[in-house]
Amino acid sequence: LLKSGIFVLLLKNGRDVLCIVFFATGKRGCRSESATEIWFVFSRAPLLKTAFEYTEGTGVGRMLASSTRGPARTCRSEVDVKTYVHIRVRPYLVVNGRVQLGTICHELAHALGIYHTQSRYDRDSYVNVNYANIDSSQQYNFEKLTSATENHFGLGYDYGSVMHYSPYGFAINYNIPTMTARDTNYQNMMGQRETPLLYDVKQLNLMYNCASNSARCRSQPSCSNNGIVNSKTCTSCICPRAFTGTYCASLKGGTGSACNGQMISASSTSFVSLSASVGNGNDYRYYDTPYDCYWVIKAPTGRRIQFQIKSLNTNCMESCTWGGFEINYANLDLAGMFSTFTSSSNVVTIRGTSRYNNANMVFSYRVV
Repeated sequence: LLKSGIFVLLLKNGRDVLCIVFFATGKRGCRSESATEIWFVFSRAPLLKTAFEYTEGTGVGRMLASSTRGPARTCRSEVDVKTYVHIRVRPYLVVNGRVQLGTICHELAHALGIYHTQSRYDRDSYVNVNYANIDSSQQYNFEKLTSATENHFGLGYDYGSVMHYSPYGFAINYNIPTMTARDTNYQNMMGQRETPLLYDVKQLNLMYNCASNSARCRSQPSCSNNGIVNSKTCTSCICPRAFTGTYCASLKGGTGSACNGQMISASSTSFVSLSASVGNGNDYRYYDTPYDCYWVIKAPTGRRIQFQIKSLNTNCMESCTWGGFEINYANLDLAGMFSTFTSSSNVVTIRGTSRYNNANMVFSYRVV
C-alpha cells in the first residue's frame, strides 16, 4: 500500500461509507511519502472529526484500477457523493513532505457534495467575477449556480471558507484580480487553505443531517457564541475560532511566546488602547499550524463596540498566509475582516496569526 503511494479513507456518518484515494503525482509517478503525509495532515483536522468518523484503509482493491482518472497536473475532485473518489494533489503543494490541510479538505468537500463558495447563487451580492481575466479552461470553477442546484442552507457568505478561491484564482494576468469583494475589507480574506472553518463544518452537518437528526441527538446543549452542536457527542459544542469549552463560553488559549490574548469586558465610552502581539520570534511554522492568539471584547447587552486600528505590523499578502489579525465584528461563525468599524452586536473577536517573526497591532475600542 505505501509503496504505491496510495491510501484509503473511510468516512462514516452513521449510514454512508465513502472510500477515498489520495495520491500525489510527480514526474516519476506516485510518491509514498507524500500520500502518507496527506493522511498525517488530514488526521489532525479536529473540526472534521466532529462531522465524520474516518479511518485509514488497509487495502486498495478495485479502487486502484481507476486511480488514473483526471489530469495528473491538476488538483481536483468531482462535486458529487460517490462510493469511490480519487483526489490528486499537485506536486508543488507537497513541500518538504507536507501538504496543506486546507487543500486536502477543499477537494474532500467537493467529493462530499460541496460547491465553491464563489459559485453560490447569491454570490453577486458579495463578489464581482472578472471572467475576462480567467483562464477559459477554468471558468467553470466560477460558474454561478441556481437555487435549484446549490443549497447553502441559509448560511451567510464566508469569504474565509476553505471552499472560496483566492482573488487571483486561475488568472491570466496575475496583476489583475479574477474576483473582487464587494466589501473591499474582505479582499484579502479570500483563498485561505489553512484549515476548514466552522462555516464549512456547519454546511456538511446540515447537508448530512448530523446534529439535527433526532434519532442521533435527542437532546442538544445550548451553544454560546454561534457554536454548533457536536454531533459525535450530542452533549458538547463545536466552537468558532476564538472560543473553546464545552459550550464555547471560554476564550481559546493562544500559542507562542508573544501571545497576550485576553477576554475584555468593555464599559467605557471613551477609547481604550491595547497592544496585541502574536508569534514566537524567528521560529518557523507550517501554513496549517501557525502561532495564534485570541482577543474577545464584549460590551453590555444592547450596546455595540467601535473599533479603530492605530498601527499594524504584519506582512501584506493574499489571504494573510504569513500572519495578520482577523477581526470579526458580526457573525462569529464567519471569517472576519481588517478595518475601522462599529460592530453589529456587543461582541468583537480578534484572531492574530504568525508563521515567522511576531505580528503586532495597536487598536482602540469603546462602547457606543
